[in-house]
Amino acid sequence: MIKDILLYMNKNFVPKLKLQTVEHMQTSQFKHQVVLFPTIKQRLISILIKQIRNERDGNFIEKTQVRSAIQLLVEVGIQSKKIYETEFESVLLQETSEYFRQESNQLITDSSCSDYLKLAQKRLHEEYQRITEYLCPTTEGKLIKAFLDEYIGERHSLTLLKMESSGLVYMIRNNQIAHLSLLF
Repeated sequence: MIKDILLYMNKNFVPKLKLQTVEHMQTSQFKHQVVLFPTIKQRLISILIKQIRNERDGNFIEKTQVRSAIQLLVEVGIQSKKIYETEFESVLLQETSEYFRQESNQLITDSSCSDYLKLAQKRLHEEYQRITEYLCPTTEGKLIKAFLDEYIGERHSLTLLKMESSGLVYMIRNNQIAHLSLLF
């Protein structure tokens, strides 16, 4: 009955009085009273970031729930992804940089060049999967850049090339075409 009343209002009164639709007003109120309420927002973002971190660590997560929560952040923006970008994406990119900075710093000293590159390729594929499965497509370029800056960026690229027993010179001398392709 309430739905019928709201549909009637949308059809007859909204156009005449030049008001926002009931759905628009409802979404706006939900955004301000729930999603942007400081304690709820902080808890939602921290849970989403924790879930993504758990997945990066190799644990199982409920991707449908993560996707739904992220879609909620996109949809409450009402024709804008500003809430998603400012409240979630910025935190995700910062967390991504920190996570892969720590991992790459540890692996660069413990691995050969080819092992490091294989893991980097695997991690890159995982990030693309994450984007496809539950993140907003507009995040793709930023997330991949954050990953590549930390994993292959200036700090590690020269180290990888100059590794004595597995770097570029070693690969060329030992005719390791597959590893050279991966390095390229």
